[in-house]
Amino acid sequence: MAYFEHGPAQTALDSHPEPTDVSDRDRDNVLVEHGVLVPCDGGADFCLTDAVRRAWTDALDAIGADVDAALSESALVDAESSEFVVDESAGDFAVSVDGAHAGRWPSREAFLADAAGAVALASELPGWHGLSSRTRGIALGELRLFLDRCPSCGGDPGFQRRTEATCCRTRTVTTMRCADCDASFVEVVGA
Repeated sequence: MAYFEHGPAQTALDSHPEPTDVSDRDRDNVLVEHGVLVPCDGGADFCLTDAVRRAWTDALDAIGADVDAALSESALVDAESSEFVVDESAGDFAVSVDGAHAGRWPSREAFLADAAGAVALASELPGWHGLSSRTRGIALGELRLFLDRCPSCGGDPGFQRRTEATCCRTRTVTTMRCADCDASFVEVVGA
């Protein structure tokens, strides 16, 4: 019953099917805690370390736009690549295994960025695979905010803000999209 804004809001975490609540431990910023993000600009912001940026760029280059390579190399979904079904018919990018929902991203490009991010973080963070899929999903969503090129076309991701008015209220929607191909990477709905 999500019609007319009644019902649960869908978030980026919906791509991770674990039904458990997020614990305080999961709420900690894994990327900051493990030194992936470090203070920059005099402490006013966070930046990726050079090592993680290089590892992510290398993984993006290795995977390219190859969904099968992204699925097999990233371990985002625990199954053989021959068992995956990809569905882009709803305007997003969904993966299922044996008919069960395994993940959903706002676009193919967001999935590719997360797959490359998972490869990079696995090489840079001891214990990456030991984290819950929910915690890894949160970390990958945060990492995606630092994407500096579109995995498909090489364009520049940028932030846009718009106001949406409905019968019931007005809300602000902030998106991160590719300036060249309009691929969606992040969408945050505010009050």
